Amino acid sequence: MARFDQDDRDDAPEPADPEPADDDRPAAFGHPPLHDPHLKARRAHLTTGASPLGGHACSVALTLSLPLGALTAPAEADLVYVPARLVLDPASLDAYGVALCAEATTGAVDLHRLAATIAADLADAVLPRYLHVRLAAETGPGVRAEVRVEDRQPGWHGTVPGPAPGAAAALEG
Repeated sequence: MARFDQDDRDDAPEPADPEPADDDRPAAFGHPPLHDPHLKARRAHLTTGASPLGGHACSVALTLSLPLGALTAPAEADLVYVPARLVLDPASLDAYGVALCAEATTGAVDLHRLAATIAADLADAVLPRYLHVRLAAETGPGVRAEVRVEDRQPGWHGTVPGPAPGAAAALEG
């Protein structure tokens, strides 16, 4: 008579595959690659300071022009966030944009990955309550693409403060 151990039965669970190394994992859709060799150097350009408004609700809106070589015109990144404690130094966006463009000069530009990278970098730098990144670019003759990435802290259900109704008209008139 043959002797069978419990692991030799047909109904024994298959052993789980070991976790692949970071380099072997594909990047999830909309997220930067898990192994990004430029991450630390790129994020080092983003400098922050304490929010001068303390706990008051406010939103910060910034625009970044990205002259990516593979596109016919510079891409425009609109960044809107509601700070928790830190605000981004707007002057640091120039050096950050240069570093970002240097990474994206080879081959076709993946707007989804680029928007997700910008969102992840800003979220890491300022830890905002809410973050919205809109990346728009002309990807070919007559073709304009737009990617939006949004993130919010768990439990944050506030609204994004904007200009008072009629404020733009009052400034123009």
